[in-house]
Amino acid sequence: MADATESADTVAGGDAADKKSGVKPTAEQVPDGQSNGELTATSGRGKNTTMTEEEQENRRRKRLELNRKAAQESRRRKKLRIEELQRSVVYLTRENCELREQNELLRQMLTADVASENSALIDRYAYRLFFLADPKDLWPKH
Repeated sequence: MADATESADTVAGGDAADKKSGVKPTAEQVPDGQSNGELTATSGRGKNTTMTEEEQENRRRKRLELNRKAAQESRRRKKLRIEELQRSVVYLTRENCELREQNELLRQMLTADVASENSALIDRYAYRLFFLADPKDLWPKH
């Protein structure tokens, strides 16, 4: 039975592998009785339709034009994304620089405050140690 299917497919312009894989026959594969300028094509819904070469060329041109427009729109969107990213880079770079300067200033203030506070604490401790403490507590006991 496989031989009958193969021979029927071959007469129709293709072999069994072409039917199973979805490969469409070319103009050379169509028998002489069908080559009157019309080609058999399978539409996306699985129906066989007969189209002239001119119709096929028109469909191809339309598909190419739509593809060209889609590619152009994709490039336009990509360009806008890149411009937005570049603006973000500029803004974030400036903000980062400002925050680094602010951080450095705060560190300097903190260091100065800590040094000043340490100095004040040392002075208070020394004052209390030497002037308020009992003299007996200042010297170690033997």
